[in-house]
Amino acid sequence: MKMNKSNTKSNTKQEP
Repeated sequence: MKMNKSNTKSNTKQEP
């Protein structure tokens, strides 16, 4: 579940 951290960063960058 360590990959969750990478996903969170990608999601945060999706902010317009």
